[in-house]
Amino acid sequence: MKLTPPDSPEPDTQAPVHNLSVLKAVALIGCFIESTEGKTLTELARRTGMNVSTAYRMLRTLVHTGVLHRHQGEERYFPGPMLLALAGATFSGAGYGALVEVLRGLSAETGEAASLAVRDGDCAAVLFATASPQQMRFEHRPGERVLLHCTAMGLALLATESGDLARAVAGLLPLQPITPHSITDPERLVEVLRQT
Repeated sequence: MKLTPPDSPEPDTQAPVHNLSVLKAVALIGCFIESTEGKTLTELARRTGMNVSTAYRMLRTLVHTGVLHRHQGEERYFPGPMLLALAGATFSGAGYGALVEVLRGLSAETGEAASLAVRDGDCAAVLFATASPQQMRFEHRPGERVLLHCTAMGLALLATESGDLARAVAGLLPLQPITPHSITDPERLVEVLRQT
């Protein structure tokens, strides 16, 4: 979409109510509405009509603030934790309260935190979460992104979304460890996913 600032309702009597930098940022963010697939700098610059250097500076700021996310060493940008948390808050305010109540019920029944996440690249992005009633607990926050191969949530998503587990795992390589117990061997991960 081309960047077209809105017209001021009374251009002769009022100062413009828009900020060009904000409009550029919104234009970049809007590119992710049509597709959840990541976008490259070149694609984003072309779609918004910005020159590449301007788009790059804007994207760096959006990544730094968590609005967008970019995997280290990769070219593609994705929606970041702030956008995902905003989506979760929007869902809650738009009639998704019943879903949160299910998570709360699950937490009360099991004594553990409960989360709902969707896949975002090689991560699980948490949309909703409820706290555990226990004093000592581990929980995720809405907007948080966790690696698929290092978390129970991620393993569940991986195990149920693809019939070809070896291919799904190959798309995650290399498997980076986050603890000494993280699975970094692709064959072992496929075996764990089959068990899951």
